[in-house]
Amino acid sequence: MYFEITRQGAEAKAVGARGPWKWRLVREPDNIVAYGEGYGSKKECEAAVASVMLVTNATPIRYDPGDN
Repeated sequence: MYFEITRQGAEAKAVGARGPWKWRLVREPDNIVAYGEGYGSKKECEAAVASVMLVTNATPIRYDPGDN
């Protein structure tokens, strides 16, 4: 698995526009496991990825109480 950081919108790249930053966690082959979007800067996006990397192993699973 790997994290990928890019600008949002393939069409934005095509016209040279600079949209917000996004990240995604990808498991080969091209299976998106998690993502975050709408970061105003690359640095903010990188900080979000670092945050996910820090807590992932220690984060418990919570289930909706209404689901059995």
